[in-house]
Amino acid sequence: MRSLLLAPLLLLSGCFFGSEPVPPTPVILREERVLPSGSAQAQEVVSHQSRELRRLRDEHASLIASIPPTPEPTPTLTPAERSVVASARVRRHPEGMPVPPVVGEDWFDPALGIDFYRDSGGDWTPRRVREAHSHRDLFYYGKYPDSVPNFQDRTIHRHLARELVFEAVATLPLLGDPTPAMVHLFARELGWELRESPEPVISIWTTFSVRRDGVVHVYAVGGVMRMGVASLGEDDDLVEYLTPGPWLGPVVVERLR
Repeated sequence: MRSLLLAPLLLLSGCFFGSEPVPPTPVILREERVLPSGSAQAQEVVSHQSRELRRLRDEHASLIASIPPTPEPTPTLTPAERSVVASARVRRHPEGMPVPPVVGEDWFDPALGIDFYRDSGGDWTPRRVREAHSHRDLFYYGKYPDSVPNFQDRTIHRHLARELVFEAVATLPLLGDPTPAMVHLFARELGWELRESPEPVISIWTTFSVRRDGVVHVYAVGGVMRMGVASLGEDDDLVEYLTPGPWLGPVVVERLR
């Protein structure tokens, strides 16, 4: 009887005085199922991810391909280089240069006013357009005979102003009939700008004032014109020059103040 009572005491004393405790038996509450990497479900997950990556890659490639390339700036040619290019162009087209197609575009929205208008007259062509335009030599040639109206001495301004007067009178009847004084007034502040086009297309504008009921109203009138090209002389003495041409779209009269 004595020996039976000592066994539990020794066991307890071992727990408190450094004897090694018996490790607890683990209890499994539930069985976790770990999917093997080679199972059908795991393969389906990997396959879905691959398809999604391919879809995104194809979508990005399509978007990149749809972005237009950035145009490189065209270098300005020297007179000698332009002569070489012109000679090569003649050799490629011995039967004559092909006529460029008409640019099919709206030059400005009449409902929004004359968006190319400037506060003063003269030439407002940007330098890059002036240097690269196919018809630049006709606009900036300074040795025309006195009988040929041109832009360099502004003698063509009066002819362009006359065309503006006819359109302005038709648009704003309160101006009355066209008169030489009105043409002179329109020519005095006439402004123009050579447009980017394979043809000699320019924007033209001017300003005029109308006194009505003791109040002075200031108007702008302008439109886009395709200039005509005429010639004078024959063979080596042949000279090409610009003439007023048809309007591309309406001529607009806009009240400024």
